[in-house]
Amino acid sequence: AERTAIGDQQDVVRAVLNQRAADAQAAAILEGLTPGQRDVLVQAATAITNFNVYQAGAGAGTGQHGMAITGSTITTLSVTESCTGTLGVAMTSGATATVTTAKIAGGQVSIGPGTTLTTLLVSGGTCWNQANATTATAEESGTLYEEKAATVGTLNVFGTCYYNSSVTITTLNCGGPLDFTQDARARVVTNTAQLYKGADIKDPNGTVTWTAGLKLNRCSLKDVSLDLAKDKTWTPT
Repeated sequence: AERTAIGDQQDVVRAVLNQRAADAQAAAILEGLTPGQRDVLVQAATAITNFNVYQAGAGAGTGQHGMAITGSTITTLSVTESCTGTLGVAMTSGATATVTTAKIAGGQVSIGPGTTLTTLLVSGGTCWNQANATTATAEESGTLYEEKAATVGTLNVFGTCYYNSSVTITTLNCGGPLDFTQDARARVVTNTAQLYKGADIKDPNGTVTWTAGLKLNRCSLKDVSLDLAKDKTWTPT
């Protein structure tokens, strides 16, 4: 019985070591992409804690990506500032992926509607997001497109955001360009929109219902730009 127990423990240790070796090998392959490597399909059989993308190709044609991720469960996906290529996450029909946190600092990244996404941070490059997200943030030099029917609980705009979704924004914090002009569908901002110096909101067609109004924080009207619907009464409090 004692030998059996020892043998079982050895099997467990061996399995752990094999898994670690496989994870290290996969990480080395995935992180070693060069600009010339394109149309790479990554389909992970096991969960990945940190997936860092340093470079990806340009994709072979319209709607194709230099790297495509599908079927993966990733805790943190980081696209670095050095990346100049294109990356697609669950962008093919019926594809799925799970990404707890996506950090986009470079490249052109598309996230499909089949992605389970919690937090999206775009500090550089461009991201087209079709996935539901608890929090989505555009900051610094990042450009974010919220697309189709993607829902977002909290939207933070301190970079540039084009809101091309018809879904309600629960909480909005804005200190940068936020453009609603590319989509004529109606949408709602539920909570009081919090505006900061540099906010530049474009909704001249009045597609947005500001349920609880807009609030200036540590700034005045001269510090923001509001291109909103005509013939509206905005009452200060």
